[in-house]
Amino acid sequence: MNGNFANALQHLNTALEISPFSVEILNTILLVRVAQLDWSTVETQALRVISIDTMNLTANYWYCYALRMKQKYTDSMTNANKMLTVFPTSTSFLLELGENYYALGNMEQSKSLFESVVILDPTNETAAAYLKEWFK
Repeated sequence: MNGNFANALQHLNTALEISPFSVEILNTILLVRVAQLDWSTVETQALRVISIDTMNLTANYWYCYALRMKQKYTDSMTNANKMLTVFPTSTSFLLELGENYYALGNMEQSKSLFESVVILDPTNETAAAYLKEWFK
C-alpha cells in the first residue's frame, strides 16, 4: 500500500513458497503487478491464477484489462464473453467488453454495452463518461 513493491513481492513470494497454489496469494501478487502497470506481467500472473481457478473473477478481470492495454482486443473480448456466460450481469466484464468494442471502432455495440452497464449500475462513472463524452 505504501508503494514498496519489491518488499511486498518478497513477502508474497515467501508466502507462495509455503502455499504455492494459494489463489489469494497469487491474486495479491497480481494486484501488485497491476499497481506497477506492467501489463505483460499482469497477463502472465493472471493466467497463472486462471490455470488453478478458471473462473476467478479477479484474475479474469485483470487478464481482460491487460490484454486491452496491450491492444489484444479480440482476446480480451473472448475472455470477457467467457466470464459473461457465467456472470451475465457483471458490470466489470460488460464494461470491459464495451471498452474493447470502442477501441475497435464498433460504436453501436459499445454504446449498447455502456447503456446496459448504466442500467445495472447507475453510479458507474466510466460507462456514464463514455455515454456523455462520445455518444452525445
